[in-house]
Amino acid sequence: MQSGAQRDSTKYSKDFVFKEGVYVALADFKKCKPNLSPDNFSEFNQGMRYLQDDFFSNGKVFSRKGNSVNYPDSSGNIREVH
Repeated sequence: MQSGAQRDSTKYSKDFVFKEGVYVALADFKKCKPNLSPDNFSEFNQGMRYLQDDFFSNGKVFSRKGNSVNYPDSSGNIREVH
């Protein structure tokens, strides 16, 4: 008998290369496909720098004083997360 965590796990080899970026969903993380990368972050979030000093303020990842962060979904549609 397996636990839920074992059925939902992903194996990685020692050669696995993690891609830096912002992952919105667990499925994107497992595929190592960040929704936002250091290269395209400003394209979707004008006026913000990737991981600027207050990006992680107040204990919330996207705590930008009421602002949201935009990202492209897998279909290319622009979405936002608060």
